[in-house]
Amino acid sequence: DTVLGYTDGVVEANASDGGFFTMDRLVAILDAPADSAAELLDRISGSLQEHVGEADQFDDVTLLAIRRIPQPRIFILPLFINKFRNTEGWYKWL
Repeated sequence: DTVLGYTDGVVEANASDGGFFTMDRLVAILDAPADSAAELLDRISGSLQEHVGEADQFDDVTLLAIRRIPQPRIFILPLFINKFRNTEGWYKWL
């Protein structure tokens, strides 16, 4: 899971012909899987730089990507049950 934050300067970045980078172009980049948040940011930045070229910019361009790396789940319930198995009424602890 990845969360991307960006300012309007990303999608409104101007090329030398005056055309915006656009949300469609950003979404097209997001459709391709990335192995890391850094890779995603590099891909967006590269495409943005290619689009802008030498054109002057009038707005800030800010990107932030956060990726969650799933951790293995630890199930403690069996350990908890084993602790109280020989205790009368152990199921009341559940």
